[in-house]
Amino acid sequence: MPVGVFLHRTLLCRPSLLPDESLWSYLSRLAAANCYEPPSMLAKLCEKRLAVLGLRDNLAYPKRPETFDVLASLTRLTPRELANASVHYFAQAPVLTGMESPTIYLSDNAPFQLLSTHIRSRYLFRANCAQFCPDCLREAAYHRRAWMLTDVLACVKHRRLLLNRCQKCHSLVQVQDIVRCQCSECGVDLTNVAMDRWLEPFGLFAQRTIRAWWGLDTLAADSAAWALPEQPPYALHHLFRSLADSIGPRVLQPNRFSWTPSDRYKVQSLAFKALADWPTGFCDFLRACLEHDVGTQSRTCCYDFSEPIHLGNESSLAFWICGFQHWPGLSFVQEAIDRFLVGNNVQVCSDCRGTHVRVKADEDLQRISRLVAQKALERLSRIVEAL
Repeated sequence: MPVGVFLHRTLLCRPSLLPDESLWSYLSRLAAANCYEPPSMLAKLCEKRLAVLGLRDNLAYPKRPETFDVLASLTRLTPRELANASVHYFAQAPVLTGMESPTIYLSDNAPFQLLSTHIRSRYLFRANCAQFCPDCLREAAYHRRAWMLTDVLACVKHRRLLLNRCQKCHSLVQVQDIVRCQCSECGVDLTNVAMDRWLEPFGLFAQRTIRAWWGLDTLAADSAAWALPEQPPYALHHLFRSLADSIGPRVLQPNRFSWTPSDRYKVQSLAFKALADWPTGFCDFLRACLEHDVGTQSRTCCYDFSEPIHLGNESSLAFWICGFQHWPGLSFVQEAIDRFLVGNNVQVCSDCRGTHVRVKADEDLQRISRLVAQKALERLSRIVEAL
């Protein structure tokens, strides 16, 4: 067969790409529609076509424009439609503003940003460790693009947590299982599962906000009611993930791979509450961490905050606080931390990963106090002028 004919032959059955469908899901449905068993036969076909061009790529995370051309020739979809269904759809999400990412040019000669390997491994699930909403599958059996994100833990449409395991045999669910609505290990119907608890209003608001940060939805209309900081999404998300990372080991098992969506949702809720009613919610979070650290050091539950509290290198809170002094764009967090230190008579002295960042008791607390007082006077002056 001539090379040109081989490269441009289409598949007999070409299902449409469904709304918000992931590329993983579409390729699984495409293989099933053309009776490719196992489904990896489709991947091998694409690999052969790329090999003719002297190229190699991974269909789960395609990076070459020629890969999207090969898929387009098989399906008669456009390369851009296929690229937008891939993990790289999230490369332009508001949370990643300012982060460098590689760019390719598709066959329409327009640029397309790729998600970096670091971001992909941190924020996205693998195809063999997928999550799903049973109610969504009952409506249409395919894997949604939003379910690829580790930050997305709930379905805002049906107000329930996502699942990532078979409820009968507890095996991890893969994308092809979700497309078939059937566990590959025990054969149980994935849509026939017991209803878990409904999301409370705040949890629903948090999930909608997270989806908006990732460019999946618009910001919830009631966002002002929860008083989040007036900061860009990338700054809020950076703070949110840092809070979640610090909370997780405190309230859950050390092994993150054993965490269920319910476990991660618990951590997310605690982290998001620190952002709400800013800066009061954040100071409440710091206070709880402080009591935990003081209790760990003194092995007592009785705290006397009338005397200065010294947090040294053994304090996880001190390490976390010092880290914020090196994060650009998060001065609003440092200001809230400074207010907390002054208001709670806390003195921190901790090295931060060898950078020797120190908040020394007398000198720095006086400086912080002067800064807080100066800002208070400035606000008072503006109020007087307005009168």
